[in-house]
Order: sequence, then C-alpha cells, then structure tokens
Amino acid sequence: MRSASSDRDALFGSPNPGQGNGGFRSNRAWGVARDTPETEDLDNRGLLDQQQTIMRDQDQILDVLAQSVGRQKEIAISIDTELTEQNMLLDDLDAKVDRTDSGIRNATHRVRKVAEQASTKGMWGVICFLVLALIVVSFLAVYL
Repeated sequence: MRSASSDRDALFGSPNPGQGNGGFRSNRAWGVARDTPETEDLDNRGLLDQQQTIMRDQDQILDVLAQSVGRQKEIAISIDTELTEQNMLLDDLDAKVDRTDSGIRNATHRVRKVAEQASTKGMWGVICFLVLALIVVSFLAVYL
C-alpha cells in the first residue's frame, strides 16, 4: 500500500533539489501545485471529500442564483406585459387627442368666421343707425 505522500508525489511531481519551482519537477504548464493550509494535512480521499463538499456548496449557491434569476425573469415578463398594455392605452389616447384636436380646430375656424361676419353686420348696423340719426338731426335742424 502506498502512502499519501507518495501518491501526492506521483500526482504533483517528486522533490528534485536544484531545480526551480521550489525543488519540484513538474510537467504542468502552470507550475507546481502547492498545498494550501486547508489541504496540507489531507490525503487524496480527504482532498476528494473536500472538493465534493465545495462543489455541493457551489451547487446550492447556483440553485439560489437560478431561483433569483427565475424571479427576475418573471418580473421582466410582468413588466413587459404591463408596458404593452400601457402602450396600447397611450396609442388609443393619442388617437382620441388627435380627433379632439381636429374638432377644436374646426370649431375655432367656424367661431372666427362667425365673429368676422358678426362684426361686419354690427358695423353696417351702426352705420345705418348713424345715417338715420344724421337724417333726423338734419330734418329737425331744418324745420325747427
């Protein structure tokens, strides 16, 4: 039976004084793997258990994150639905405002036309009244 240190040496490379990388020979592209304080007292089985525990914790975090993203998706869909309904209402309101604006313009045009005609008729009425008053005053001046 092999010891944990020999398994580790086989995995990471055996100590080889005189070379770089802290005296370890390695074929790894990124250098020699080093134990952390959390892993230095663990054998291969302990490392595997620790890795599985970390992965379970990450899976739980990812599940919570997935639920949060799902809720955000539901909120986004609700917002989209509400905005679509609001846009339809605004489009309807815009069409009604356009019709009302057109009606107000037509009514304003007719009021101006009536006002012009009324002011002209009023002037003719005043002219006729003043001419009649002039005739009456002239008549009274001549005969009195």
